Amino acid sequence: MIIKEMFDRQEKKEISSSILEALPHWFGIQASRQEYINEAAICPFSQQWMNPIHWVLFQ
Repeated sequence: MIIKEMFDRQEKKEISSSILEALPHWFGIQASRQEYINEAAICPFSQQWMNPIHWVLFQ
């Protein structure tokens, strides 16, 4: 198993967006959701075989 850290900020925003928009009961406020997405771009992400598997965002 190979796990790599992701560095592309735009790709991390797209991944974050797809995850958070799939959880409207938890992230239903658009302004807050967008803030999480923007902040996620600078947080650690990891991937396994081109699939995102981990994302860390502390508030």
